[in-house]
Amino acid sequence: MSPLLIVSSLSILVITNTPLPTWRTSWVNKFFATVRRFKPTAAEEGRSIAKKNQFAVGEINFNYVAIFLIVIPSLAYFIATVDRRIIGEDVTPKRKLSTIANTTAIMGVFALSFFLVPVTRHSILLVAMGWAPIHALRIHVWAGFTAFIFIFIHSILYMVEWFVFIETPVWDQIIPDRECWAWKNPEDGISRACRNEWYNITGIFALLWFIVLCATSLNWFRRRWYRLFYICHIVFGTAMLLTAVLHWKPLVTYILPSIVYYLAATTPTLIQALASRFRGGVKIVRVVSIPDSGGCTEVRVATNAEANASLEREPCLFVKLCVPSISIVWHPFTVFKHPEDPTTVRFLFRPVGPFTKKLRERLLAPQRPVTVLDGFYPGGDRCGEALQHDHVTIAAGGVAITPFLSMLPSVLSRLSSSSGTRTTKSITLHWVCREKGLIQFVQQTYLESILASARELSKSSDFKFVIKVYHTGSDKAHTPPSKEALTIDDDKESMLPNMPSETGSVKSDIEMDDTVKEPENQPSDSIEHGQVDDGKTDKKGFDMELARMMPARESVVWRNVPVFVALSAGIWIGYYIIFEWYNYREFTYNELFGRVWGTLITLLFSVGFAFVIEGAVLRLRMHWPAPIKDTYAVGEYIDDSVKEVETSCVHAHLEHLVGRPSAEDFMKDAKLAEAPGIFMCGPVAMTEVIKKEARKENSPLGLTRYCLYEEPFEM
Repeated sequence: MSPLLIVSSLSILVITNTPLPTWRTSWVNKFFATVRRFKPTAAEEGRSIAKKNQFAVGEINFNYVAIFLIVIPSLAYFIATVDRRIIGEDVTPKRKLSTIANTTAIMGVFALSFFLVPVTRHSILLVAMGWAPIHALRIHVWAGFTAFIFIFIHSILYMVEWFVFIETPVWDQIIPDRECWAWKNPEDGISRACRNEWYNITGIFALLWFIVLCATSLNWFRRRWYRLFYICHIVFGTAMLLTAVLHWKPLVTYILPSIVYYLAATTPTLIQALASRFRGGVKIVRVVSIPDSGGCTEVRVATNAEANASLEREPCLFVKLCVPSISIVWHPFTVFKHPEDPTTVRFLFRPVGPFTKKLRERLLAPQRPVTVLDGFYPGGDRCGEALQHDHVTIAAGGVAITPFLSMLPSVLSRLSSSSGTRTTKSITLHWVCREKGLIQFVQQTYLESILASARELSKSSDFKFVIKVYHTGSDKAHTPPSKEALTIDDDKESMLPNMPSETGSVKSDIEMDDTVKEPENQPSDSIEHGQVDDGKTDKKGFDMELARMMPARESVVWRNVPVFVALSAGIWIGYYIIFEWYNYREFTYNELFGRVWGTLITLLFSVGFAFVIEGAVLRLRMHWPAPIKDTYAVGEYIDDSVKEVETSCVHAHLEHLVGRPSAEDFMKDAKLAEAPGIFMCGPVAMTEVIKKEARKENSPLGLTRYCLYEEPFEM
């Protein structure tokens, strides 16, 4: 009974929402404050605030998800199997070693069964779970490296068997003899030696491909040579899976669902992209080069009504972009909209790598390249998550402001339309940026419109909205010119601690250093309000369309039926092909093509089926009823006019500060809230500072003072 009472008491300490009385001098209160991990300074600043424990609220830790989904079940299977099969006096050491080796192989294959689900384009399973693809990639990483570790152990154990328990030279155990290359039927008699040699050589090759795949997937390699990583991932991943099928036929039944699911969802998307390529790509309405911004460029793409309605329903989305004339590799870009422009979708980037530099150069050239977009992909329900908290702190760096340019208008719109008591009472945006040109452009084009909406909301309530822009460029004494009276705090010179870039990492789009090098050949002629515009619209191309296999692409249920039917047909027909091929056919040890033909036939079917879908859509679209247009705000689009901003408004205003903010600056408003949420996007150095400060009051044992949400800066 005593342990139960102790656990109950500790639960009360962790879960209670009562104010924390750490300003008292009682040693009992000090002890409880220490257990709950609230610092005295935080409690002193908000002594009258009931600091709520936000247990089970906040972003999911996908490392934990992967451990419980993949690692723990694999270990449980290993323990149960080994315990049953190797205990007994009649089990020889060689048999025990083989049993352990085979069990670890099955564990690796089990992990591989999750390998393709997180990287499937427009994965319906991720949408059903509410997981963003960019976060679910952690499951893909864990599945890949877990499978590699188990399969590597499997290989090492069998190599030990070759050297210790078998007298035949190891080389002869791996390379099949001449007679083993002959085509034979099972009834003709097949020597056990030939069968083992084929097992061994195919296993060695599968392991080699897996080693190359994992080595090129490491962070240090991926950051330096992303294109090579991408190509190696496709080539050696496919080679590894096919060679593994040659090594052990039952492996297909483990990874079969993952394979057919990946092909059914991904192949139609790629065929749609191929059709888009030959139709001229998407129509680029405008390309804006921003002076004094390190080469930052904004691209505006025409979208149809269906795509616009989708982005209105769910902001914080991203697209995958491919420019075949530059690279066949797909690159993710966060997209957003101007609140008063219902005709385009936009993305903003800073050229730092080979692809983005070449992309900027080609987009500003007289002849633009054919550009293909695949979207939209969800980035998480950021609006719904923000509305759970009484205060929202947003920390962004450089061009990483883009996710919040779509999130903030949506949050303000929902708050304005909500009736009754609003949960969210205040929002503070901290934007750290070194380029004065980028600050001026974003402020005049987007932030002023957001401020106007916040000001209207604050008139009817006590809602508070503050934007703090931190100038960290080399010319710190100079703030961007504007028609507003800027509030500048010259005493703000505190620096972010521990901000150097990671050793060996490539330069990110947002680096917190003070040196800005303008790219070569940047246009010098500028138009009003600091924009350099190419002034032309592509005559070729078409409005961006949603991906064929995008889940819930329509707001009306029945209009999603064609996607459901197409995906279901692709999955079940592919499943039937592989299941029939591998369960009702007998293969000899060296029937290489016979073993892989089931997988290849499924691939060919998926490609052909995708062509049929695309052809039917392009042919019958003129006869299909027009999509129901969702309601969204449509107003006069005044992009190039400067709106007057009332900086004297207490509840909704913008401040310009000089110097980098400290961790305390980021957390100041959140510490005074009952249930704060912190949203971050930017360099790892910046987000780690905030996480470190939050951990002072958060506890891994269940106490969640600050809920953290992060938009990964790298996929």
